[in-house]
Amino acid sequence: MSKPNLKHKLGVAFISFAVVTAIGASGIWWLSLRQVNQEITKATSAGLADVARTELELKGRLMTGLLGDQLVNPMYFFDLHEMQQIIGPLLRQRQVNYVEIYDPQGLLIHNGTPSVPQYGQEISGPFAAETIASDAVLTQWSETIVDVSRPVILDGQKLGGVRIGFTLAEAAERAAQLEKAYQDFTDEQVGLRVKQAIVLLALLIVAAVGGAALVARRMTTPLSQMLDLTRKIKNGQFDELPGAGGTRRGELGELLDSFIEMAYSVKHNTQRIRFLAYHDSLSGLANRLQFREFLDQALRRHASSPKLKVSLLYLDMDDFKRFNDSMGHDHGDRLLIAFAH
Repeated sequence: MSKPNLKHKLGVAFISFAVVTAIGASGIWWLSLRQVNQEITKATSAGLADVARTELELKGRLMTGLLGDQLVNPMYFFDLHEMQQIIGPLLRQRQVNYVEIYDPQGLLIHNGTPSVPQYGQEISGPFAAETIASDAVLTQWSETIVDVSRPVILDGQKLGGVRIGFTLAEAAERAAQLEKAYQDFTDEQVGLRVKQAIVLLALLIVAAVGGAALVARRMTTPLSQMLDLTRKIKNGQFDELPGAGGTRRGELGELLDSFIEMAYSVKHNTQRIRFLAYHDSLSGLANRLQFREFLDQALRRHASSPKLKVSLLYLDMDDFKRFNDSMGHDHGDRLLIAFAH
């Protein structure tokens, strides 16, 4: 058996070098890609958590704003039954942990339960002191609770306040499930791509590197788009969302399409909640809360520009109560709608 010649030795050395280089390059590429995926996964998870927290805060502000208007008369006349009717249904929502109405000294008036066993006791919890002392809308956070409170005011007099506690457990559990599912998916995909890259790079390093770059681009582009979309949702930039209903290819493309649809769902729900908060459900016109904001804006503009005049037109219907009692509430509602338009 003849000894290997120089050409054979160089061939073996080249092939060995190519194989070692391929394995090394694949290993480096795999580690880099895994690190990028972990960073994007972490950023996406944080973005989803921020979106959930921001949505809960907005929901709490809108709900306490509505309750602040609805509870003025029941708190003034100390109508516990009416308070129960207003806040009781809120406790059936999964994200609502508690709803409490308290007086100016922070003593509990109602918590939505039929018997109110803690009636007259000072409201408790880590947020109680700041809640009682606050004269404005206040949002406080912990690892498990979002607490939103608002004072109830009549003619400049503080009648007390209302606060709602939202639990973050459901949102955190959902975010953790999505993060784990996404991490398992990316681990499986990365492992598959690494095996393919090793085989291809053992035969032709340049072609394998090019294929690896293509695979990396196909994986990271949808993830980068999802990260950018998460930032836009977090910052409330709903007008800059990409078009929905796309037909992107691959599992990550489908995941991106689903994420975009979720973003539009958040946008529509936010717009719907805001509309309900600022409009009367019967007539569709601006309600008392929006009227106050418009009036405050007009008065501020007048204060900064005295030449700008401000006028307030007040319309009233005579004998509406008599009409409503004699003709019925349905006809009364129709009259209000016709008068509003």
